[in-house]
Amino acid sequence: MKFIEEELNEVKRHGRHIFLVILSMKDGGCIKLPEAYESKCTVLINGLLKWYSENSSLLNRKWRKDTDIFRSVMTELLLIRTRREAVENIYDVFFSKFRSPEDILRASKEDLEKAVYSLGMRKRVLLLKRAAAYLKEHEIRSPEDIDGLPGAGEYVKSILKLKLFNKGNTAVDRNGARVLFRYFYGYVPDVEKLEKCKEVERIRKECLDFYDDRLTLSYALMDLGYYVCKPRKPECNKCPLKDTCKYARGTL
Repeated sequence: MKFIEEELNEVKRHGRHIFLVILSMKDGGCIKLPEAYESKCTVLINGLLKWYSENSSLLNRKWRKDTDIFRSVMTELLLIRTRREAVENIYDVFFSKFRSPEDILRASKEDLEKAVYSLGMRKRVLLLKRAAAYLKEHEIRSPEDIDGLPGAGEYVKSILKLKLFNKGNTAVDRNGARVLFRYFYGYVPDVEKLEKCKEVERIRKECLDFYDDRLTLSYALMDLGYYVCKPRKPECNKCPLKDTCKYARGTL
């Protein structure tokens, strides 16, 4: 792969003897190359997974291991454009009151608005109603059934396909895209939809999607962007990727 060869040559040019980090998260959880030098892609993936494994007790959210279709879909809609801590604060109460698509559809607009008021975003109630109607009318049996889910962007669809069926591409949100741009290119472009940039798509196809456990990789990538590789004040000194990150090499 041309992209991987380019990154491997770059690592060699910097004289960095970066050896494989052995992970025991799952079978196939480690990418092995016959070269003495690893490509930046492999260093990225192993660094992310090692960091995620070491911090999993702090990073794991209650909804991440829940494979109930209704709760999974609703949770991803609750998480849109809000902080995950805000969703955690209402999670138990919300799902004790709304246990099925029918409960959402029967609820008044006012009741739903009250339930999700702390999350912000005016159209959230409409998204929940439309998604509930879709779930009532369509049985979700395959990844393809997720494609028609109203109100779900590419990231939400990708994470649901991985979580519910272990199928599909690595899910990259804005947080994850920021990590990729800083790591490979050393900057973050000033664009509205960072995750839709062609550079991110290229890295996903030629690097991330070759890893088997793409759900865990997706969580690790977004969490590093959320907690460490922040938009305005990235904490590069705490980043597991700082030795090979273009952005960090220019700031530390």
